Amino acid sequence: MTSDHDAKLIADELSCVSPDVDYISAYSIKPDGIQPFHFWTTRLLTTEEMVSVCRDMAAVIRRYMPERPDGWAAAILAANDLPARIMGTYYVGWTGHSDEWHLKAGRERKATDHADWLAFRNRLRAAVAALGTEGERSGDGSDFHVSDGEDSPLEQTLFVHSPEFLTKELITAIQNVVRDGSANEVIEVVAAFGEPFRSIWDGLEVRADGIIEKWDRQEAERLLGDRLKIPRYARDDS
Repeated sequence: MTSDHDAKLIADELSCVSPDVDYISAYSIKPDGIQPFHFWTTRLLTTEEMVSVCRDMAAVIRRYMPERPDGWAAAILAANDLPARIMGTYYVGWTGHSDEWHLKAGRERKATDHADWLAFRNRLRAAVAALGTEGERSGDGSDFHVSDGEDSPLEQTLFVHSPEFLTKELITAIQNVVRDGSANEVIEVVAAFGEPFRSIWDGLEVRADGIIEKWDRQEAERLLGDRLKIPRYARDDS
């Protein structure tokens, strides 16, 4: 059994296998005797790139940890850019078994994803810029901000800076963006109106086949009164 001290020393060496590794830790809890390592990256990697990093880490692990006859010796939890964004788990060290990569559902990333995400963001930005001015935050005189945070090539986030800009015309423009793209594209519209309105931050979800209210509509009506210009849409009860 690998001691916590030894696992930390292995993690230190694993952190050096690639410049794309931002941070790695070794867990002290070992489910079913498996030593877990958890790392995340400095940038968004493709699935192929992530598996390559895990293979290099597995080679290091094999130098320090013996194989087990009754299960995996170690598991590498690979997170893309953020600690919680687990792409998959790479298992190593079971006698008679080849290493295994288990991709988490919906986390695959292809080489074309960044270009697809950028094109989607540019379409959204152009459509909304025809109606208002982009800025950084509520209170700076701007109407909206399109997020620079990349997650999925099919997802975008639009921050709206005032209730007056959240109109039926804006929602129609946003829905036209997703209708012109992939059927699975989605735009989250965040009600970034400032601190008094923080409880309705969730806003709306716009898809090609409909619009879902994520916020509490009654709370939005109470806080905004006549400033709320958009009609009721389907309610999200998930």
